[in-house]
Amino acid sequence: MKLPFQPPLAPMEARHVDALPSGAGWQYEPKWDGFRAICFRDGKDVYISSRKELPFNRYFPEIVAAAQSLRERRFVLDGEIVVFTGDGKGLDFDALLQRIHPAASRVARLARETPASFIAFDLLARAEKDLRAKPLGDRRTGLEAVMGGAEARVEVAGVVRGAGPGRGRGEAHGRSLPVRGARDDQGEAGANG
Repeated sequence: MKLPFQPPLAPMEARHVDALPSGAGWQYEPKWDGFRAICFRDGKDVYISSRKELPFNRYFPEIVAAAQSLRERRFVLDGEIVVFTGDGKGLDFDALLQRIHPAASRVARLARETPASFIAFDLLARAEKDLRAKPLGDRRTGLEAVMGGAEARVEVAGVVRGAGPGRGRGEAHGRSLPVRGARDDQGEAGANG
């Protein structure tokens, strides 16, 4: 892969705080009940790295295919792999856990029966540019452009911007989820709960 940095890469972890910060410049993200992952793409090559920098490709072939379907050909995304409940209104962590299995036949069957999705919440690189030092707002704009026209298995995380997270719940893609994370314009993160 010819990207500004190579896989694997550990995702940025939030620092625990007693209360979510508030004020202008903060962006609040839902707490996704999934596996944190970094998705690298260079042309047809896709590499999905776990939080512990282990490869995820073999367990989530539908996410590899979805990443390959994006119009943008070179990028690095930070996000979360999740499995939605049958009605699409919640998350099914138990079904997600079942996806990490040594048998290729079972992985293929579960990819059909309980497909996973990649929820992207940050753009770390685009083409030859490392964006990690750029303001979060700029990266978010780039993320939305990269993800434009995305298929069902990859989507952009919903965010709440403004003075505060309200009652600790956020709306994301028609789903009410707890708000546990916040980032400011410099990309600093904090989480409670």
